[in-house]
Amino acid sequence: RPTYYMVEDDLVFKQNFETIDALDGMVKLFPHYAQQWGKTIKNGTYFSVNYHPVDDPKFPLFSDDPLDHGLGWGSTVLYTMVEFAIYFGCKEIYLLGVDFNFTVPNETLLNAQEGRIDLICEGEVNHFHPEYRKVGERWNLPNLEHQYKSFSKAKEWCDTHNIKVYNLSRQTCLDVFEKKNFDDIVAQGRSIKDMA
Repeated sequence: RPTYYMVEDDLVFKQNFETIDALDGMVKLFPHYAQQWGKTIKNGTYFSVNYHPVDDPKFPLFSDDPLDHGLGWGSTVLYTMVEFAIYFGCKEIYLLGVDFNFTVPNETLLNAQEGRIDLICEGEVNHFHPEYRKVGERWNLPNLEHQYKSFSKAKEWCDTHNIKVYNLSRQTCLDVFEKKNFDDIVAQGRSIKDMA
């Protein structure tokens, strides 16, 4: 089980609140704006996020200090997790399960209240777990262009601060970080606990 659990997506938070709230034995992290989603996770830790719209020239900000400066928003929770790993002192970061490829369903739902289009799950096709999303569950369309820009910013920051980030995903379209083989890393005696 992971030591840290993080959610940034409002739909994931709202639709899975009871499951997330019931998780024990881990630190649960949420952006400060999650407190406006109508429910509060017991024992949740809320951190400050410096949000800049993707068309803002400052997007994405990158921060290694969530306490003093807040963290930058990068259009994917993985970006924030890399920032946290650096804050926790990790000098090597291993990414797992980053396929960076999505099949978009035909069904969409206009969320007029929030001015966006939500997707409706027709059966899970994007994740290794067949029940990652339930049929009928809403989800946000990932913007891989914005995420790519964020990952590139993270790599640039890490390269200038002597921090290594490796992509151990078995199948991935993300080419920003150096690709390594998961089995080779484990064979070298690295346990999952050693990996961020």
